[in-house]
Amino acid sequence: GDRIRIPTEYGDLAVGWKLDSPSGAHLGSLKKVINTLNLEIGDHLFIGIKDGQADFRALFDRELADYPDAFAKLAVSVGLEKPAEIESQNWDLIGTAIGIEEHPATREQVIEQLNKRGDRDLAKLVDVLEDAF
Repeated sequence: GDRIRIPTEYGDLAVGWKLDSPSGAHLGSLKKVINTLNLEIGDHLFIGIKDGQADFRALFDRELADYPDAFAKLAVSVGLEKPAEIESQNWDLIGTAIGIEEHPATREQVIEQLNKRGDRDLAKLVDVLEDAF
């Protein structure tokens, strides 16, 4: 295993892992980030690495309530401004945003990728979408 520190605008974030651990990597405390961004229960914190630094994006549950449908909520949740007009384009745009390299991405690929990433809340939105189409 190993441990590294990733610089962030909120201070260094410790990331550690053990090679034989079933739990995989673990993060140091995100308390400072959560407090600074004023996150509450139900909000989402997205962590990415950009130019060697951790990049945080917050999505507030109260803001999601403003979007009219599950596609819009899913699109905004993965960093898009709004959904496309055509369903297949939505799956491809969402797939690109979550790291699917094959195009066009399908609903099934999006679900598989969300499950791999552990994005259970976003996967639930896909279940809601199934009822819509």
